[in-house]
Amino acid sequence: MPLMLLLFATFSIGLYVYEQMLLGQAVRAGAQYAISFPTEIDGIKGKIRAALPEPLNREMLEPVVTTCHCDGNGSGCALVCADGAPQQTFVTISAALPAAPIVGSGFGAIPPPAVSYVVRVQ
Repeated sequence: MPLMLLLFATFSIGLYVYEQMLLGQAVRAGAQYAISFPTEIDGIKGKIRAALPEPLNREMLEPVVTTCHCDGNGSGCALVCADGAPQQTFVTISAALPAAPIVGSGFGAIPPPAVSYVVRVQ
């Protein structure tokens, strides 16, 4: 019985690492798209979903947030700041999968796979 528990725990941790890697690759694909098209939120989400295998892309929860800054202060995404300087655009892309441990709640300290990237667009 302890050997079976060890096998299931090893499989669960391996699956966690695999999902974390897939999620990281998907978010990077969204970040690459955001470099060229920072205001197309639906396109960014589509690239993230397209980069994930089918079972995972249905479960994924992915908020995509675009923020613009003038002199370090958050502001609306105007083309030019009040002082005439060009605004800076930061696209924050976060994605997470729901936690579904195989072994049970005994490993509750392991958080669900989640990845976040920030893209600065000049």
